[in-house]
Amino acid sequence: MKDESIGLFNINYDLQCKLKLNMQEIKQYALYEGEIIVAEGFMDTKKLNVTRIVKPTITPTNDSCFTMGQLEQH
Repeated sequence: MKDESIGLFNINYDLQCKLKLNMQEIKQYALYEGEIIVAEGFMDTKKLNVTRIVKPTITPTNDSCFTMGQLEQH
């Protein structure tokens, strides 16, 4: 994967809401499209300079515990 192609976007907004990630400080990583990550770093004028990536454990929600409104809110 090329560094130029890595970025984040918010699906709740139009495609104008993008953020490119600078992964140069990360020695080794493997990401796939649509993966949920937590990226820690600092902003310069155009990119988030990533210093650490965390891949949280994603567990299925119990749909009987949450209404659709609650899920959409979060």
